[in-house]
Amino acid sequence: MPDPLVMFKAMALAFLASACTFSLLVWRKRSSPAWVSLGWTVGFAAGTALGLWQIGIRPSWPPLEDRDRLLLLVLPAAVAAEFAAMVLSRKPLAWLLRLFVLGLSARVLLHQSSYLADLSGPGTREWSPRTAPGILAGIATAQCLIMVALDRLATRAPGASHALALAITLLGASLTVMLSGYATAGEIGLSPALAVAGAAIAAGILAGRTPSSAPIALGAVTLSALLVMGRFFGQLSTTAALLLAFAPLAAWFGEFPPLARLGPRPRAGIRIGLVTLIVAVVVSLAAQNFAQTSHGPAQSPTPEPSLEDYLNYGR
Repeated sequence: MPDPLVMFKAMALAFLASACTFSLLVWRKRSSPAWVSLGWTVGFAAGTALGLWQIGIRPSWPPLEDRDRLLLLVLPAAVAAEFAAMVLSRKPLAWLLRLFVLGLSARVLLHQSSYLADLSGPGTREWSPRTAPGILAGIATAQCLIMVALDRLATRAPGASHALALAITLLGASLTVMLSGYATAGEIGLSPALAVAGAAIAAGILAGRTPSSAPIALGAVTLSALLVMGRFFGQLSTTAALLLAFAPLAAWFGEFPPLARLGPRPRAGIRIGLVTLIVAVVVSLAAQNFAQTSHGPAQSPTPEPSLEDYLNYGR
């Protein structure tokens, strides 16, 4: 496991850098959605970069590994999409760009992996040429639907609670991936998680209910990438990945009767509490499994069925 002190320093630096950057940019323009989006985007980028620097993670060029593609292609593309969204006059175009980045993220991360390439000779790829497009399309569709649903919730009930709930999910996903055999990916996820949290706290104090889609888009891309890396390059179970992917949608329960009759603050607390509960359960189960694997007798684990096995079930 990585050094806890180093991780704590990186998380603190990411949180402070994001919160301070957001505050400096939004202080005099706190009621402007454009400036709030700028604060979110620059704060996320600054916090993530400084946190990764503190941990000592340096991507390699050309990006041959999934983690290098995350840091050099996926996250920069998500940040660039938010800058482009600020200057595009038509909101649908901005959302098409966001969905394009999110939808392609899994394909980029899995590029030249054993799932898509014959690394050990002809016919050795894990997903057949006929099955792979369907799996990637299913992953992309689920990712995009989750992000759109979260943005609809943020539009319906503006505030920073949605971003904070997403930050908690990101933190939980990072810890779970770390406990599931892919420590580096988990370490990478800590900085974006605390960057979103820092900007969320600053936004709650300064910007109030000024709407912005930036934290939802940036957080959704990061969360999806972490889960793809943990599931396909680590030992993250499909169940845990799905629970973490859909956990932020639990925030919708605060909008249904009779909870919808409550004020904004109680509903915000309900959103954060429900998401935290789901994430805590997933992290706790991952920690128990990690403890059993580390200290229990050596056993040959039963391999989890692949997505292609599920698709071919009953044929």
